[in-house]
Amino acid sequence: MKKGTIISAIVGGAAFAVPYILEMGAPFSLLIGVIAYGAGNLVFTEPTKEIQIDGKKEDFSEIISKAKKMNADILGMINRVEDKNLKDNIREIYQSGHKIINAVVKDNKKIRYVENFFTYYLPETYKLLKKYDEIENQKLGGSSEAFLSKTRDMVSKINEAFKVQLGHLYQEDMIDTNAEMKVFDSMIKADGYGESDFKL
Repeated sequence: MKKGTIISAIVGGAAFAVPYILEMGAPFSLLIGVIAYGAGNLVFTEPTKEIQIDGKKEDFSEIISKAKKMNADILGMINRVEDKNLKDNIREIYQSGHKIINAVVKDNKKIRYVENFFTYYLPETYKLLKKYDEIENQKLGGSSEAFLSKTRDMVSKINEAFKVQLGHLYQEDMIDTNAEMKVFDSMIKADGYGESDFKL
């Protein structure tokens, strides 16, 4: 149960109890309680933010909650694998993922640039690392080494892909800021301050 709903229930219960204790009658007390509960919901309950992702409307807070958990699970794989380079890649994947999630939390419109990160990259990365850990623990020798090596190479590519996804989030910001700098640069020149240091 969400915090807003709990507070609304408490407000509604208190609004029912006061007139009931003062013997104003159960129907009147119930009516006051229901009105207070409804008002509490309007005041204390945050509206559900739905966003379009992968062609479906989904609750934004749920998407973020799942992504944070999955990213934490990916980080947890560091303690389960043996290869040092793989550990380093996992750590960097987690850091990129953490930055992507935080950027989208600050501005949920940015999610349109990284839909694949939430719907595919995160779950598939975790699935791959779990399978790697499972095979590595079996100590199968030569028959599994090719698979483990290929997976390590893939995780390295995933690391780069996460960094590219992070870059997508700031593409529009960089374009807008470049345009603003060009205008600023023109103003500096127009005001007679000579050549500026901006090389655009």
